[in-house]
Amino acid sequence: MRKRIMHNWKLKLLSLVSAILLWLVVVGINDPVRTFTFSGIHVDVVNSSAITSEGKVYEVLDDSDVITIQVKARRSAALSDTDFKAVANMQDIQLMKYVPINISCTKNVNIQSITTKTPNLKISIEDSDTKTLPIVVRINGTPGAGYIIDKNNTIASPESVRITGAASAIRKISRVYAEVDVSGITKDTERITSLSLYNGDGDSIKNSSLTYNIDTNSIDISIKLLKTKEVPVKASVSGRAADGYAYTKVSCEPSTITLAGKENVLKNVTAIEIPASDVDISQATADVEKVVDISTYLPANTQLEEEESATVAVTVAVEKLEERTVTLEKSRISLENVPDGYQASFLTTTDLSFTVRGRRASMESLDTSQWTGQIDLSEYRKADTYEVPVTINLPDGYELPDTPIAVVKIEKDTAN
Repeated sequence: MRKRIMHNWKLKLLSLVSAILLWLVVVGINDPVRTFTFSGIHVDVVNSSAITSEGKVYEVLDDSDVITIQVKARRSAALSDTDFKAVANMQDIQLMKYVPINISCTKNVNIQSITTKTPNLKISIEDSDTKTLPIVVRINGTPGAGYIIDKNNTIASPESVRITGAASAIRKISRVYAEVDVSGITKDTERITSLSLYNGDGDSIKNSSLTYNIDTNSIDISIKLLKTKEVPVKASVSGRAADGYAYTKVSCEPSTITLAGKENVLKNVTAIEIPASDVDISQATADVEKVVDISTYLPANTQLEEEESATVAVTVAVEKLEERTVTLEKSRISLENVPDGYQASFLTTTDLSFTVRGRRASMESLDTSQWTGQIDLSEYRKADTYEVPVTINLPDGYELPDTPIAVVKIEKDTAN
């Protein structure tokens, strides 16, 4: 048997070696070794307490926690990026800024090599700090026509957030916003949104190394609406213009304002009234202008629409009165309360002339044909000649700068 096996053993060995070489050639042709490149491999950080337990925090630099690897393996390995795990152990930190990245294949295949141009996780280490800030609701868009946002009652829940991170990063954070789109809404609404951080210049801050005491992607916003209504602005006037002057009209600019409030409140509001105490024209000889803050005159539970100004310019037009001398026939002046047993008569033979004044428009249409007057003789009880005041029944828009005087004679009534 042994003789048979050893017979031509050199030839048999050569055949075996040839067969192995042939197999290797076939495998090399049909299943060659190739280089796979996988990008976006995230580096898992472990044992970070080695830093945080000392009151420190770290920040990953240069996006070194996402790496690209090159893998040499046979094509038949059928590898994908999910077959690899990259880990940086903070206990292995070097020079307080480099952490070696260990890359392994989780699939049971023969890997010839794994290389990367990012062998270390680059980090910076500094003191930790914490800041608590209110969450400010930032409104985007415009609600439906006839509505505005009730900003005083539109709030975020929770109302504040506690942020922890590197002291240098915490110092940059000035505002925390919960942004919400209200375009077209016409009723109170609930929305879920996320937080945004901003620095003092109003620039957005992106920092994945910060930690929070709440879920920053689940901020509940309760949006409240107010109805709007346009109403006129009216003003009253106090005081009296200087002698010989009168005010002709009062105007407000703007003449209307838009109020906001609940519908059941607004339905009872017809105007905004500026009281006379705010518009005093005493002794005025020219137009009077007053700037009035109407915020204190708004009805309860209402407010101005956001773009409305609280100041209203009130202008009172003051005009110098014109004067004209007119004549009233004696027959249109009655003598009243003549003493019993006496008679009274005008001593003069001419009609009564006196000065009347009024606004320009009134004077242009002056007509005294229907005017009347009275003389009250109740205080004149003896026969004599008297200068007595005459009361003129003036239409609206006219006044007398001086009281007209007539000469009247009282004498015994000889007819009785």
